[in-house]
Amino acid sequence: MDTVLLSIAECHAIKRINQPIRIGIPFARGEVIDLSSLNLLDDNNQSIPFQVKPTAHWDEQSVRWALFDFKASIAASDQIKYCLANNSSKQNNNPEPNGIDYHDSNDHIIVNTGTTTFHIAKNTFLPFSEVWINNKKVAIESFCWQLKDSSRQDYNAIIEDIEFPENHETQRSTFFFKGYFKGNTTLFCLRFEASLTFFIDSALCEMEITLHNPKAAQHKGGFWDLGDPGSEYFKSLNLSIKLDERPEVHWKDLSEDQFKTIKGDSIRLYQDSSGGENWDHHIHIDKSNNSTVSFKGYQLSADDQLVTQGDRASPVFALMHQQKVLLSAAIKNFWQNFPKALSIKKNELRIEIFPETHKSDYELQGGEQKTHSVYLDFSDNSQQLEQLLKPVNITLTLEHYQQSQALPWLPKSYQSDPLDSLIRKGIDGDRDFFWKREEADEYGWRNFGELWADHETLEHGNDDSLVSHYNNQYDPIYGFARQYILTGDQRWYTLMDDLAKHIIDIDIYHTDQDRPEYNNGQFWHTDHYLDGRHCTHRTFSKTHMGLDHVEQSGGGPGSEHCYTTGLMYHYFLTGNQNCKNSVLQIALWSKNSNEGTNTLFERIFNILKKDIPKLKQLVNKEYVFKYSFPLSRGTGNYINTLLDAYIITQNNDHLKKIAEIIQNTIGPNDNIEQRKLMSNIELNWHYIVLLQSVSRFLLIKESINDNDYSYQYALQTFIHYADWVYLNEKPYLENSAKLVYPNDTWVGQDTRKAAILYTYTKYCSNEMRQDVFNKIIYYITYIESHFIQVKNHSTRIQALLMQNHTSHNSQTMNEYYNNSSSVKIISKPQLSISFLLWGVVKDLSSRLLKINIKNEILWIKNRLP
Repeated sequence: MDTVLLSIAECHAIKRINQPIRIGIPFARGEVIDLSSLNLLDDNNQSIPFQVKPTAHWDEQSVRWALFDFKASIAASDQIKYCLANNSSKQNNNPEPNGIDYHDSNDHIIVNTGTTTFHIAKNTFLPFSEVWINNKKVAIESFCWQLKDSSRQDYNAIIEDIEFPENHETQRSTFFFKGYFKGNTTLFCLRFEASLTFFIDSALCEMEITLHNPKAAQHKGGFWDLGDPGSEYFKSLNLSIKLDERPEVHWKDLSEDQFKTIKGDSIRLYQDSSGGENWDHHIHIDKSNNSTVSFKGYQLSADDQLVTQGDRASPVFALMHQQKVLLSAAIKNFWQNFPKALSIKKNELRIEIFPETHKSDYELQGGEQKTHSVYLDFSDNSQQLEQLLKPVNITLTLEHYQQSQALPWLPKSYQSDPLDSLIRKGIDGDRDFFWKREEADEYGWRNFGELWADHETLEHGNDDSLVSHYNNQYDPIYGFARQYILTGDQRWYTLMDDLAKHIIDIDIYHTDQDRPEYNNGQFWHTDHYLDGRHCTHRTFSKTHMGLDHVEQSGGGPGSEHCYTTGLMYHYFLTGNQNCKNSVLQIALWSKNSNEGTNTLFERIFNILKKDIPKLKQLVNKEYVFKYSFPLSRGTGNYINTLLDAYIITQNNDHLKKIAEIIQNTIGPNDNIEQRKLMSNIELNWHYIVLLQSVSRFLLIKESINDNDYSYQYALQTFIHYADWVYLNEKPYLENSAKLVYPNDTWVGQDTRKAAILYTYTKYCSNEMRQDVFNKIIYYITYIESHFIQVKNHSTRIQALLMQNHTSHNSQTMNEYYNNSSSVKIISKPQLSISFLLWGVVKDLSSRLLKINIKNEILWIKNRLP
């Protein structure tokens, strides 16, 4: 393995001392077999301790991605370099660190970081019963997480399951908890998941807690509004910490250097709204259309008297006794996830992640959840806590990413062209993504991280007050990750991280109590050209009825809105387990959504919905393809999701399923003219998305040297269709008469054609290669010249450019791929009446033999009005 260079830049003008660092690093196939052979060297060429875990493997079990943890010290506004190398090339003289140990007893877990011992209760998530530093107990009387329902009844968090980390981790260690809420006599429907992360030789704890409504929404009539009977309501969720003595209270904002003293028996810093220019935006409403915000920004009060107020607070509270700090506390993204509060009443600190307000109760919709991060530091200063709240920028060289095949179609070096300059307007332009956040006030616990679908204002005279939520359409998480890897700019990383966390909590349907084709799926973006209103991020609202541009009803999760690649790369870059779990859950949902649940009644329903229309076409002598999957982006997204699941798990069943899908969707002997791709562009342009997923399948098969029949079938199919793209496709707007909305988005979609043709340069004949490449340049030049004249570049256009304008920006052709072992694929894609009828009989017989009455009843029940 060649050395891997890491660059760490301090960009907040604060000195870092033993800052915990985490970074995901990719490796080429066969490059790293044993992670223990690696050595991390600082800028003085000295070995330093680190912790490493593999997060993905190659097919022959070498490491594909690994997560590294270590500590770094860096001067304010400075930059340092680290080097990862083989032990064989650099002598490792560094002793093995002691690591973080834990002891599991009947009712407690005792975690020892080296300087601090945390006693974690195993029955009730307090989370701690005691904390000791250097064998001296911290003067804290009690901890308690407490939920209040709408009637202000208290519920405690009861632990149901604990997931332990690997023992003797040397840098950081995380424990995971799951459970429910219990009152004196009753249980509450809401559940929780939580994690506690500890750091070597540190008194700091990073805590995440997720509040989850596991119920299904009822979505009667296809509407997914606030106020649905599947929603659950609560008044507050707080962490209470009682100290042995009444403390002195000090606070500071992360933008400030010095703490300020606050005096009083009762102190509260409360952030009610974003504090931005549009703080009272109409997106902040409850089920009754009442505003959920009361005033701009935050207020700090003592004994019910206003001390100060402002727009945006990022507070750290430090509690002192006898001139010594006992505890420092902070909530990550405090003002961004409003409402939030930190309060103290005599000797009790309350960390209010869902603070009680004078407005409506909180509503968690069916299958919705929300995660918050809290930091507690029991040392006598808050330095490390502040460092984690203001992270450094960590980058690798683009050349390493390219050589390791971490992402497909990466150049070895970044050479910005006009389209890259347009993409960069997403962080530097007049209407960049951060400006869009402000304009739509995409803040608050349900909205923070979301993207404003500003293109949806086009049919309303560009009225910027209309807010549709973009969710993850066209996978902007992946686009942000790509741009971060290409440029190293931390702002792309921030956008990726914020959106990924929003998607996981709000835009994925976290329930198993609805239809299988809905459970754990991704919601669509808000319906086109309509304000989000009461459907929040779930597509369609009853308030939309009667409005212009209503194109569909139903909403909910759908296979054509299924994007997991960004979540996968977020997992690899950050180690966020929720992203990994989401990819695997969505892969299962995709199967149910695209293939059904194998019930008899479902097959009978599909006879009416699919088979009889095909039979009528055949009787009328129409050409019908025999494939069972549609030539659509839904099928392409299904393939991509399975590819992501394969990369994470190395489960070859995913590749086998992909081969089956491709062979039941498209083929090398297709009569493409019968697909009628050009006659109905609005419906059929999706085939380009499918071709992109096939090209990614080819790339993965080539990366593992697997040249089997499924590869050959996909390759010859791709060549067949890519050649058709080369010969027949034109920019979409040249066929504007066939488009319902002939807008700039279609030019963004043209980048997909350039990407298809770029892959085609690997496989086409030598005689054709230059001509194909010239066609690529034609598309790029056309797209550039169009967008240079466009003043505003919407979220949708940026999402398309960020992920698709990557394969060809080096202005060099692919190296020719020698397919010497090619085999001839024989397929008969045209459907016949006998084939159709035989398939129906076979399917019905198979399902009848395996019938499960319970599943049949459930299928019917889930579809009753």
